[in-house]
Amino acid sequence: MTRSRAWLRAISILLVLSPVAGLTKIKKIKPSANPPEYLAFSKPLTKAEQFHHALGRLAFGPRRGDLERIEQIGLQKWLDLQLHPDKVPETTLLEQRLKPLETLRMTIRDTYLQYPSPQIIAEIARGHAPLPQDPELRAIAVRLVERYLKKQETDAPPGPPLQQASRFDGKNLNDAPDLGLKS
Repeated sequence: MTRSRAWLRAISILLVLSPVAGLTKIKKIKPSANPPEYLAFSKPLTKAEQFHHALGRLAFGPRRGDLERIEQIGLQKWLDLQLHPDKVPETTLLEQRLKPLETLRMTIRDTYLQYPSPQIIAEIARGHAPLPQDPELRAIAVRLVERYLKKQETDAPPGPPLQQASRFDGKNLNDAPDLGLKS
C-alpha cells in the first residue's frame, strides 16, 4: 500500500511540474551574438544555395538537369521523392537493361531450385555429388563447377597438384542420379 502511495505522489508531482517546465522558452540568439567563426551559419541560404546543398547532401552532387528538376517540382517534393524512392517511376531504359536478368523476376524458391548452392557445387567438383539430370540445370552446374575449379587453382598455394580422382569429370557423371534441383 505504501508503494502505491509513493508512486501516486511521484506522478502527481510530475504532473504539477510539467506545465511549469513547458513555460520556459528557448531564447533565440541574434546573429550578431554568434562567435565570428559561426556568422556564416546565421544567414539563411538562398534558393539556389538550398538546391545545391540538398543535392550535395542527399545525392552524389548535381548532375545535368538536377537543378532544373528541383526548380520545376520544388525542393520539398524533391526531398520527399528522395526519401521515398518507391514513388519514383522507373525509366524504360532501365527496364530494357534489366530484362535479360531473369533472376530478378524469380521467387526465392525458384532461385534456390535453379541455382545450386556453393556447397553442392563444391561437392560436384570433388566428385562426391552427381550432376542434375535436367539439361538446363546440368549446363548451369557445369559452368559453376568450372568457375569453382578455376578459382581453386588460382587460390591454391604452390605445392603438389590435386589428385585426378577428386577432380570434376563431367564424362563419368553424365548418368548420375538427380540432386533434386529440378523445379
